[in-house]
Amino acid sequence: MKPLIPRRDLLIQSTTILAFPSVMWACAADDTAALVRQPRSRVAVVRKEGVLQADHSLQAEPLADMLDAGMRAALDRKTVLDSWKALFSSTDVVGIKLNTLGGPWLSPHPELVRIIAQRLVEAGVAPQRILIWDRFERELTKAGFPPGDFHGVGIVVATDTARVGYDAEPQISGSIGSCFSRIISTFCTALINVGVLKDHDLSGTSVAMKNLFGLIHNPNRYHFDVHADPYLPDLCLHPFVKDKLRLTICDGFLAQYDGGPAYKSQRTWAYGGLLVSRDPVALDAVAATVLSQKRREENLPSFAEAGREPKYIALAEDKRLGWADPGKIDCIEV
Repeated sequence: MKPLIPRRDLLIQSTTILAFPSVMWACAADDTAALVRQPRSRVAVVRKEGVLQADHSLQAEPLADMLDAGMRAALDRKTVLDSWKALFSSTDVVGIKLNTLGGPWLSPHPELVRIIAQRLVEAGVAPQRILIWDRFERELTKAGFPPGDFHGVGIVVATDTARVGYDAEPQISGSIGSCFSRIISTFCTALINVGVLKDHDLSGTSVAMKNLFGLIHNPNRYHFDVHADPYLPDLCLHPFVKDKLRLTICDGFLAQYDGGPAYKSQRTWAYGGLLVSRDPVALDAVAATVLSQKRREENLPSFAEAGREPKYIALAEDKRLGWADPGKIDCIEV
């Protein structure tokens, strides 16, 4: 298939296509403001056996039904199209931030990302305005997302793609001092965070907020005591995140309960589902519960006993980014 935009011209044209003034951020529907804490949060948990195949691919038709059901439940809308139009409009440039560190076995499935991008197109976002991205081209390619045209519904690009890179000057947000990827600082007006359901040997969990470390140039600086320090909440407080993050989707078809963030086959299981929410804090709280339960089933120490309880989730609630308190989260099983 001929690319929508040839790779060598992608970033040249991006200067024209994507360089919107910040006033354009408000051009979508009235309720697109992200990370504004509501009285309660909704997290849709959608599970179905048999969607994950032996070759690690996902069956497209039931997968689409699962995502549609999750979107309707998470946003409490009557139709799938209403759900997407509530968050995105034709004026947006939407970044779909992946987590491809885990390679082909523990990254968001290309089949899922393709349906997400297709739903954006159906909601009125042009394919040239959908950027599917992560930090490194090599990780994207290994996970099944080679840079360039993505099935006619988006463009795959990385921060290390030629002429992208990071901002020259660092931004300060609480305890964070970092240069942001130009994909989020300059090109995108809206962000979808697509992570995976997995353990992390330092932060405890690596699902929603932890995936956003991929926005900055120096995440390793903040990995010491990341499970208990406010690094991740402070990152989410920056306007590049707080004003642009509109949706979080967790790919949990194959999940990992220990030994992360790198893929460890002996520590994975077929959870067989998706988590969908507008609130990344609530989604992280639900995901941490799922992983904790699996660790108990496998007779492993709790996150607290292992010295890496993901306290950053509660810290994010303290900073009014979302809800970690189960009493404030409507967990809707579909």
